[in-house]
Amino acid sequence: MTQQRINGDAFDLSRSRDAYSVAVAFSVAMSATAYFQIKTGAKEALLIHWSLEAATQSVEFRAVEAPTVTDGTTAITPVNINRSHTSGTTLTLYSNPTSVSGGTTLVDSIVPSAGNKTGGGLFTSIFWTLAANTDYVASIQNLGNSTTTCTFEMAWVELGPS
Repeated sequence: MTQQRINGDAFDLSRSRDAYSVAVAFSVAMSATAYFQIKTGAKEALLIHWSLEAATQSVEFRAVEAPTVTDGTTAITPVNINRSHTSGTTLTLYSNPTSVSGGTTLVDSIVPSAGNKTGGGLFTSIFWTLAANTDYVASIQNLGNSTTTCTFEMAWVELGPS
């Protein structure tokens, strides 16, 4: 794939017709793991933001590239950041992939909680370019002793010809 030149700052990226966002709130039971599958399409995806917040329990966040995975069936619908455009993303997201194994670990971080069960969060300032036609899986494992509520957010710009 020919590398696409990217100009401007976050403001310019947000004006792109190929910029998208998704935000999902969910619960993770004690000692359980929640998974999110990201399937890139024919275009590379420039990941410009992701964050994870956990309300009360410590969680481990892991992002893996090209794992063996049984595709999820519950789709998560992203929105175009530039509300003047209606173009759709080639990237698809699912909240329930199964049989996840292997792959290359890109991120492995802990969101700690304090003694009074105050939550915490992670976010990135690193822009990642996700390869086209590739599976990625994010896992959120509850390390605490009760259910916790989490929020995962992600924003990206698709790169390549329209």
